[in-house]
Amino acid sequence: MEILSVLSTVIAVLAAVISIITFYETKKIAKIQTNLELVNRGNEMIVQHPQLLALHGITENNLVECGLNTSEFLYILNSFYAGQGYHSIGGTTKVVLSAYRKKMLENEKVKQAWTKLIRNNMLAATPYAKAIDEYYQLP
Repeated sequence: MEILSVLSTVIAVLAAVISIITFYETKKIAKIQTNLELVNRGNEMIVQHPQLLALHGITENNLVECGLNTSEFLYILNSFYAGQGYHSIGGTTKVVLSAYRKKMLENEKVKQAWTKLIRNNMLAATPYAKAIDEYYQLP
């Protein structure tokens, strides 16, 4: 009978620990999702008012120098945000870029956008950003 009592106590403690871990993971995912939704709303505003990019230090001339229009830039930026969200939710510390991502990174416009406009400006320094820097062999 004592064994059953100890076993039920251990199971109850494990259930409580799992519940706490689940709570914090759910909270983390909700924060990331909310952030991405708000970023996307902001980007929708930029579509309507491209001059808002100036708040990030990006001018129309910067886009032209990279061979981009506003729509292309926002598509690239949103793709990077999506990748960052995916890897953040996964909690990975070492990001392995997919073939899809590498194919996109091979595009010269994407490289220009990353190195001149997005990197260290519009995307947080995360393991995902580090993986992109490593792909481009940036310091």
